[in-house]
Amino acid sequence: MSIPKPHLPLGKIPESVANNPRNIEPESELFLISFKYFNDKISELNHGLVKNCHKRFLKDIINIGHCRSILNFREYNIDYLRVNFSGEYKKLFKSLPKGTDELKEHKGNNSSRMFYFIEDKVLHIIAITQAHFETHKNRR
Repeated sequence: MSIPKPHLPLGKIPESVANNPRNIEPESELFLISFKYFNDKISELNHGLVKNCHKRFLKDIINIGHCRSILNFREYNIDYLRVNFSGEYKKLFKSLPKGTDELKEHKGNNSSRMFYFIEDKVLHIIAITQAHFETHKNRR
């Protein structure tokens, strides 16, 4: 069996591949929300959150779905605070794809927080919790 020869001159990209068939710029697309990496063991969504936190986070998640860029997060009061792979925060990273070394944090009501990371135009929610994680424990 032989390999077929290309029908196009070298260096030419077929017109059907070169054009975006939807004519949509990636920056104009809305964020998609994913719970693919949601961690039920850490998250306190089903228990432990202070009253009205559920409602607040649902509203915030809906608002994220209206954003086209992280620059829009400010308009909707969505925090984009950096969380590194250190201390007790390490347990948030356990089920994430390799190479994910940074999460973002959004502060909700009464010290509740949502942890997430962004991959392309998908915002992956990892956990919603009331608990605070220690980064450096002082032992005496």
